[in-house]
Amino acid sequence: MVLITDGIPTYSLGCVGTGQQDDAVDPGPLVTEAGSALSEGIRTFVIGSPGSESARESLSRMAEAGGTARDGCSHSGPNYCHFDMTQERDLAAGLATTLKAITGLALSCRYDIPQPPNGSLLDPGKVNVLFTPQGGAEELILQSPGQSCSDGWQYSAGSSQIQLCGPTCDRVRSSNGGLTLEFGCATQVR
Repeated sequence: MVLITDGIPTYSLGCVGTGQQDDAVDPGPLVTEAGSALSEGIRTFVIGSPGSESARESLSRMAEAGGTARDGCSHSGPNYCHFDMTQERDLAAGLATTLKAITGLALSCRYDIPQPPNGSLLDPGKVNVLFTPQGGAEELILQSPGQSCSDGWQYSAGSSQIQLCGPTCDRVRSSNGGLTLEFGCATQVR
């Protein structure tokens, strides 16, 4: 979920409030809701546009509660946990850059393996991961052997999921490309 705001909340949960800029409501319940959404697997990315200067602390707390706090952030600044665009000179360009960054962060590095059709059994030795970067050619991502997941992919959650490892995860997230799971051919290992 992405929340973009230009100021302090003037409506609380259930649309309670006047909506007038001078009639601020407690942001605490909204921060709590971001935490509740995270417990359901929904992260909340928060963007504060110009006008939200007085809401920086609560927006920062909402990003933290929503599971998207930025590395090394602080609720008191200058590096807030949310995307603070209050000083952005070119809002359109800054917003485009921020949304692209959020897209990369929102992409998962963990993929559920679908149930095989018609009661078939899945052979974990016949699974491959194919990656197609935007504008590029399809490539095979090799399975990472052993316990350490330094590059490539491994099984997780009792072999019901594929987890992309470190640099592979970062590369896929930043590419705007596509990922395909292939079943039936021998797994290619590093």
